Amino acid sequence: MQTTLYTQIAENLQSQIREGALKVGERIPSVRRQAQIHSVSIATINMAYAQLEDKGWIEARPKSGYFVKPMPSSPLGLPQLSEKVSTRPRPANLNQLVMEVQRDAAERKGHSMSSAIPALDFPILAHVQKRYTQISRTRRILGAGYDAPEGNLNLRQEIARRAAEAGYSVAPESIVTTAGCQNALYLCLQVLTQRGDIVAVESPCYYGLLQMLEALGLRAIEIPSRPDTGMSLEALQLALTQWPVKAILTVANFSNPMGS
Repeated sequence: MQTTLYTQIAENLQSQIREGALKVGERIPSVRRQAQIHSVSIATINMAYAQLEDKGWIEARPKSGYFVKPMPSSPLGLPQLSEKVSTRPRPANLNQLVMEVQRDAAERKGHSMSSAIPALDFPILAHVQKRYTQISRTRRILGAGYDAPEGNLNLRQEIARRAAEAGYSVAPESIVTTAGCQNALYLCLQVLTQRGDIVAVESPCYYGLLQMLEALGLRAIEIPSRPDTGMSLEALQLALTQWPVKAILTVANFSNPMGS
């Protein structure tokens, strides 16, 4: 399988850190400078840096740039399943529980770990705000009214262009924009399933996915999942032989709640 350009750049920087060419606490070249060095787009470098951040090699400091992050002296332990996973499909029914948890979290002071929302001082947010302001001054209509069901054509063309820079070939006509990942999954499940059908989900999985199954009247069958290996293919194969599973929901990257 061909390695994407941003992955190659990330692996090169990772090797420099591992070999000591870039030391702990040292500032690495800015996104703009790195794009000039490799003759690539800023988007490609952003994806490379995001990959390094995810792996724990670098960290972003507000208004300062990216720095080499100290690696932990010993690997973190893997989370363990606290209870036995059910092997039979069952209706998803947790709306009341979710509301109680969210209400309790809102009343408590401190940092909430329930949502993946960037900090307001995250460096890229200032860049997005600046660009949005510039566009709002030059465009007569911005975000007002309705567009095509598959999304704004200019946006889909830009997504296709960014995908090409990252090594993926996709036509704008093949892209459908949604109001988020859950909206996209909801549309897919509406096409693939009917009320009462069985859907395989990771265990543990994001509670929003179970709420979506509940809203569609679907049943869930839990498939054990680990942060290092993902969904158990053996358990999934067993479930597929025993039950008429119509769809499989899995979050292969940046999993919530496992964080892997």
